[in-house]
Amino acid sequence: MTGFGAASEQAPMGLVQIEIRSVNSRFFEYSSRMAEELRGFEAQLREHCAQALRRGKVECRLQLSRSHATNSELKINRELAAQLMTAGDQLRGLSSQPPGPWTTAELLRWPGVLIENESDPEATLALIDRLCKKAIALLIESRQREGEKLKAQILDRLDQLQGLATRAGGLVPESIRQLTERMRARLTEAFDGIGATEREEMLAERIRQEAHAASIRSDVAEEIDRLQVHVQEMARCLRASDGDAFGKRLDFLTQEMHREANTIGSKSAGLELTQITMEMKLLIEQIREQVQNIQ
Repeated sequence: MTGFGAASEQAPMGLVQIEIRSVNSRFFEYSSRMAEELRGFEAQLREHCAQALRRGKVECRLQLSRSHATNSELKINRELAAQLMTAGDQLRGLSSQPPGPWTTAELLRWPGVLIENESDPEATLALIDRLCKKAIALLIESRQREGEKLKAQILDRLDQLQGLATRAGGLVPESIRQLTERMRARLTEAFDGIGATEREEMLAERIRQEAHAASIRSDVAEEIDRLQVHVQEMARCLRASDGDAFGKRLDFLTQEMHREANTIGSKSAGLELTQITMEMKLLIEQIREQVQNIQ
């Protein structure tokens, strides 16, 4: 599910900002972008996100704005600066067209020349923990708002699916009766030319056998019952208010519903039942697309 959460706090090292966003994915996928000074805290961020956000493609951004620092003190690495100036003097002595001397700005831009007082690692970890939990809480709130909309959409499709299953159940006896009549007509034509008395006895027995076998092959009552049970269980999960993550359970129920709809379609002995099965599959596919976004 999609969601976004952000938090920031002023610290001695500067303004620390965190943004966590998620988009739809069947599994948990984590990526991060952060300031190099804070790279050591990436494992803690990943752990917090993995515990709270079990599904979704999650991106975490952790930024440090030193321009807002209040208590940091800059120092010069005198030894490194002296080495750089000595190297510059040596380079000018080797060239017929010597470069100009180091400027102050060039020296200050050289990595390691400026040294900033390091912050307390424990205090920084506590700060990042606070910000991460706050951002995750805001992200979950946005996910929950989206989840309520998804819930309403899925429940609507489940109601439609329940109605189709009820219609399909009512068509089963008539479908079998039509199948038996078609079979009777074919067998009557096949037995044409046999004596009347013998034909009636053979025809009655053969129709009984074929009708029995056909009814077994075409009876989808059990599949319809199981489909309705899966529909009811999914609706129960969606309406539950215990807050548990059940996205994978809903995904499994969707697979089972699709399996039952396929079986009903393969056993269908009538055009109307076949059309209902196609409508069922369409609804189940729409449910499947939404269910994969639920944690």
